Amino acid sequence: MLALLVLLQTEAARMPVDDPATHLELTMIHEVMVLDHSGTELAALQYAAALKLTLYAGLIATLLNPFHPLQEPVLAVGVGALTMVGVAVVVGCFESLMARLPLPLVPRYVWLAGWLAGAAALVVGVLGAKA
Repeated sequence: MLALLVLLQTEAARMPVDDPATHLELTMIHEVMVLDHSGTELAALQYAAALKLTLYAGLIATLLNPFHPLQEPVLAVGVGALTMVGVAVVVGCFESLMARLPLPLVPRYVWLAGWLAGAAALVVGVLGAKA
């Protein structure tokens, strides 16, 4: 799940990054888009990032949801919605509490997701998946 949270932040342009080359204080990479785009182009980019965030949060919520949607649909939808809210809170807390990463450390942050996913695949492969 931690690998999916890192992937969610990376894909939805929510990575906390500090670019020392800018004259601005701590920035996030996606905020540079405001300088390059405006109007409908910026709205489309912001909408795409929000859509990615929603889709990845939905994927995480679906994987964590213990209820089957065909057997208990109301309960499954309710728990899924609460889980998505929980994912949003975790992402928000992570963004606000974590120190900004210097730009050269960004590839290591992205590699973290790969290593975590690889470790999870190894554990599932060794212990065997229970269906």
